[in-house]
Amino acid sequence: MTICIAAIGRGLDNEELIVFATDHMISHPLGQFEMNVEKYKKLPNNAVSMLAGDPLIFDTLVKDCNADDDIEERLKRYTRFSTILRTKLFRNSF
Repeated sequence: MTICIAAIGRGLDNEELIVFATDHMISHPLGQFEMNVEKYKKLPNNAVSMLAGDPLIFDTLVKDCNADDDIEERLKRYTRFSTILRTKLFRNSF
């Protein structure tokens, strides 16, 4: 199981802060193990993306993120790339 959490709050100077955390657990058909893999990526425009699942596909999911993208556009892009990757994995498993 992967843990990705985030919280929004305010600092002592009333500045908005976002805190996020992820674990390092990797799941594989052979078992689960800890590995020093970052399950988050810094994106343009002070954004962060976190991933639960296969960290090897993460770069593909976020590679085309632009500073001009809003959250809806990034979600559409993730969904499109995720669907393509999972379809390829499914087809290759037979």
